[in-house]
Amino acid sequence: MTPNTYVVNVPDVGAFEVRKRTLRVQMAIHAELNRLTEGAPLSTLSDWFIDLCGLVAELKGLIIKAPDGWSMEDVDPLEDGYDRLRAVYRAIRTQEDSFRTQAKGTQAASTGSGEQPPVVVPGSVSAATE
Repeated sequence: MTPNTYVVNVPDVGAFEVRKRTLRVQMAIHAELNRLTEGAPLSTLSDWFIDLCGLVAELKGLIIKAPDGWSMEDVDPLEDGYDRLRAVYRAIRTQEDSFRTQAKGTQAASTGSGEQPPVVVPGSVSAATE
């Protein structure tokens, strides 16, 4: 694991090593969505298909290492496959949201009053408007 990865434990599935979402990762996710939909305008696709492709693109972009025996490509869509994919996605999103909540809490706590810290403007920038 590196500073840009973390582990998400999904009940009844296992532990996933996941990338921290960055702009580059988000761009890769969108590129994968475009590949899965073959570049078709999203307005021409069913909501179900867009959701499925978005789910797969997100998981492909974020998961570095899955538990032994788990493969997105081997999920049986006629059994509980979609539910399992959604469970993994929800666990990853919950973990991501917890990082953002912690960061906001740390930032607010640093002022002592819960307010946002002031923005520092370098001396070379004029505060006056023209």
